[in-house]
Amino acid sequence: DMLDVLQRNQRISQSQVAEITAFTRSLATRTTSAGAERTESSGGAPRPAATRTTSAGSGRPTVASEPPPENALVTRIRETMRRKKSNVVLSLDVSDQDRFFEILEATATSIAVVKTHVDIMNGSIEAFTRRLRQIADRADLVVFEDRKYADIGSTVRKQFFEGPARIAEWAELVTVHMIAGEAILDGLFGDRGDGQAQARPQASPAAGPAARPQTDPRHGALLLARMSSKDNLIDAAYTRRVLEIGSRRRDEVVGYIGHGSDEAELREFRDRIPHGQLLFVPGVHRSARGDGLGQQYLDVKAAVTGGADAIIVGRGIYAAQEPGAEAEAYRRDAWEAYERRAAGTKDRGTQ
Repeated sequence: DMLDVLQRNQRISQSQVAEITAFTRSLATRTTSAGAERTESSGGAPRPAATRTTSAGSGRPTVASEPPPENALVTRIRETMRRKKSNVVLSLDVSDQDRFFEILEATATSIAVVKTHVDIMNGSIEAFTRRLRQIADRADLVVFEDRKYADIGSTVRKQFFEGPARIAEWAELVTVHMIAGEAILDGLFGDRGDGQAQARPQASPAAGPAARPQTDPRHGALLLARMSSKDNLIDAAYTRRVLEIGSRRRDEVVGYIGHGSDEAELREFRDRIPHGQLLFVPGVHRSARGDGLGQQYLDVKAAVTGGADAIIVGRGIYAAQEPGAEAEAYRRDAWEAYERRAAGTKDRGTQ
């Protein structure tokens, strides 16, 4: 589009692209009725109330449509966070299975989501995924495999449903790069073309029949819109296109992975995320320092106040001397910040 042309020809900067995009989005979502109410829907971007407009030629008022509803998996994630009073995602990047499960058991009550990289695990993948599913069912956890799919549709379909990991059988959430185009979502979530319905994560036999609801929601994608690594190649134009695709594909897209250099930049990004979708912020650490390998950190307060629905924490928890106690400290700080942000949004909506 025109912004891309101007940016490629160095007529405008990336920051100007972001400002123009934010401005045009704000125009699109403004209400026409004075004093229209705005209600807090996600602890981040407010939800516009229905407004009265006049239909062409009739002079009769009509009610503008409400934003589309959340998909079922978004609702489940929100409910899990509320039950556990936790918006912490534990990125458990540990290769040894015994150590992995030792940490998971110690932290399970303080986290809402466990994020895995199944391809780094030593030992039997089948044994790992079976035990992971058992603990997730028992501890009320959403399982998030950080696969970062980035290939053509037919290939990612095989990576998702087949091979030794068979990710579709045990993970609710997966990450997706949109570099291959929108068809990657068709490969992951579309009709398989073999007469088989899309697989769903299955409750483990050990968890018992009441461990999970019978109408378990389908899988969902978190799209990589921004990364926390230094000098990554994602620019403002790419981020904008990711958000546009995600907005069209709400049935499959739960939300976005996005980072900011500070609270203000993150808030600007959060305001562009479509209603009913989530923002997971990586690179969160209570000491907010780098790691010497390109990782850039935000502290908990900046991440949540800036708009994170969930914070992704890795070494800050699993490398601590007492991961369980550290996970609880993150949970407490992040949930308190989330509640303060939600209360502030409600207060602004009543002014």
